[in-house]
Amino acid sequence: MALISDIFSESEKRFLLQYIEKENPAIPLDEIILRLNQGEPIDYILGYTYFYGLKIEVSKDTLIPRPETEELVELILNENQTRSGLKILDVGTGSGCIALALKSKLVDTEVTAIDVSGAALEIAKKNSVHLDLNINFIQQDIMNAHLWSQLANFDIIVSNPPYIPQEENKNMTSSVIDYEPHLALFVENDPFIFYKQILKLATSYLHPNGLVYFETSQTIQLEEFSAFQIEKRKDLSGNWRFLKCISND
Repeated sequence: MALISDIFSESEKRFLLQYIEKENPAIPLDEIILRLNQGEPIDYILGYTYFYGLKIEVSKDTLIPRPETEELVELILNENQTRSGLKILDVGTGSGCIALALKSKLVDTEVTAIDVSGAALEIAKKNSVHLDLNINFIQQDIMNAHLWSQLANFDIIVSNPPYIPQEENKNMTSSVIDYEPHLALFVENDPFIFYKQILKLATSYLHPNGLVYFETSQTIQLEEFSAFQIEKRKDLSGNWRFLKCISND
């Protein structure tokens, strides 16, 4: 225990040591502990994590998937598991974790995943190959509406977009600020900018009675979009974490 820095609680130290032992990594333990003590997340040190039962490669070009994002996947699956032939778009796919989890569980589903980062898409493509799950990956900036014509129409659009104002990074831990991709976390001014843009996309590229699912923070409010009926959902911790947007068409 004493080898790991006091930036971790005793329970966190115990968990990390048990996790390292279970994973039996090729990296020497001394190197792992050194990097942990410098604040690097264990997922980046090992180069992978687990998400909804899938082993997912991650790098500093991709966010480390959070448990709340697994809850988002669970919400979508619970509400759509009896549907077949779905066409799903994952916006800002990163490691591909959401797209891959949905593809692994929904029968006869076509999944497209887009991201502005070519480096992130390379990781997502690797995960797709290793998991033998066919995803249509496209490098695209969702903010550039001129590129939307490359996309088809969809039954479900899902996204965990950046929404943290840049000035809030001073309140975040060094393990996030120093290691995770700022492109996937922060927005310059308007925390709603990606949500608004995705809903604009949805007004043209969502099938009738289509659905949009978002992961959010408690501060995100989108009630002004009259084209959608917007429902808020709480996570397991009781925080308002998800939005379900139902097309009024």
